[in-house]
Amino acid sequence: DISVQLEGPKILIHCHTIEPTDKRGNYRKHELKTELLVPDVVDDETIAAYLTEDGDLIVEGKYHSWAWKEIKKKRRIEQE
Repeated sequence: DISVQLEGPKILIHCHTIEPTDKRGNYRKHELKTELLVPDVVDDETIAAYLTEDGDLIVEGKYHSWAWKEIKKKRRIEQE
């Protein structure tokens, strides 16, 4: 069970996992709460979060168009 919420410049991540401890059905619960800061250059409307098959949490977002233009301009200057 995972929930990802966007609050202002932060992403709040709350995750519950259940780990079996034996064959009789006993299990252990784990809980994780963490925050990620969203950089100003990321458009918070584009943020998506998902779990991989390996259990890794991936949080992705796209740059604002103004930020992407600045990044491309900086790359061009560095290449010259």
